[in-house]
Amino acid sequence: NAYSQGISGADKICIETWKHLDEKHITVMTSPEGKKMCDNFGLKARFVITTSEQVFQNPIQTYLKRIIFGIWNAITSSQQDILYSSSDQLPDILPALIFKLRNRNAQWIVRSYHTIPNKRPVSHHAQKLSWLLIKTFAATIITASTLMERKLIQHGFSSKNMYIVYPGISEPRIMRKKTIYKYDAVFMSRLHSSKGIFDLISIWKNVTKKLPNATLAIIGVGEKQTIQKLNHTIKINNLQNSIKLLGHQSDEKAQEIISRSQMFVFPSHEEGFSLTIAEVLLIGIPIIAYDLPIYQDVFPNALSLIPRSDINAFADQIIEVMSNRKRYDKNVNFGKSVAQKYTWKKALENERAILHL
Repeated sequence: NAYSQGISGADKICIETWKHLDEKHITVMTSPEGKKMCDNFGLKARFVITTSEQVFQNPIQTYLKRIIFGIWNAITSSQQDILYSSSDQLPDILPALIFKLRNRNAQWIVRSYHTIPNKRPVSHHAQKLSWLLIKTFAATIITASTLMERKLIQHGFSSKNMYIVYPGISEPRIMRKKTIYKYDAVFMSRLHSSKGIFDLISIWKNVTKKLPNATLAIIGVGEKQTIQKLNHTIKINNLQNSIKLLGHQSDEKAQEIISRSQMFVFPSHEEGFSLTIAEVLLIGIPIIAYDLPIYQDVFPNALSLIPRSDINAFADQIIEVMSNRKRYDKNVNFGKSVAQKYTWKKALENERAILHL
């Protein structure tokens, strides 16, 4: 019900789990775009649509609508035996809480992947409220790293109600192409400031000072205001010929673009696992990212890590990879071996065990 754009690792593992259940017994509460995502991944279920927007805008207003409709649906519909919140955001938590209050014997599972920093105050405090409700009603927590497990325990969660389930990684349809590169670097994610997209513009400005013909592709969608600001920032930095905003791309098309790029750049400021990085590791190109603690937990020594917010160091590393591309092939092969340990078979087995299915 908190779905906005793109697909997260939590979304994907939920859908893969639910696909193996009897569709007659599954009800999914989501948005029109969320239903479209489920349809695209082959999930058959009964859908309850909470809002009517075709493009995700005005998050607070949209989420309030989804919460209100979700709560009303939880009050008026039949009781459920298993409640599954695919995130710890309030649109996924509050309707599930009402279902839980109506049926205290229902099993309630919540996925929580990362802590939201207080520099995003609304989301930060909303998550704190969600955590309070989850702890109070003893919901089962599923996370995707030992790092997050430790953080949740520090915030008062019981380890008895917590499980680590790593998402699976699908083999890419398209591997790295040893041909002429179409782009020097590529970024793919939801277009949001927390993903470092505005850092990326400054980084690329520094790159083009030394390599004027360097090109960057940005794959992803975001709110209208964010896209407008991004376009404006590109324009005032005279980077229209260097940076291409490609919008949403199908999985296969995105993999093709990534495979024909020299490297993947990911200056995100907060991640819970990053299924995107895992999938890029399997495609087989170098990855440069900010040094977040989660990466050494789930992808140890597989990425080129830069101190957070160090735009100059990030640009220098991009130039280094472009100038000495073959030197990084060993890292690429190691990265593939790290990513290959995350299988859907193992993920689904763990998930079904938690659900007692």
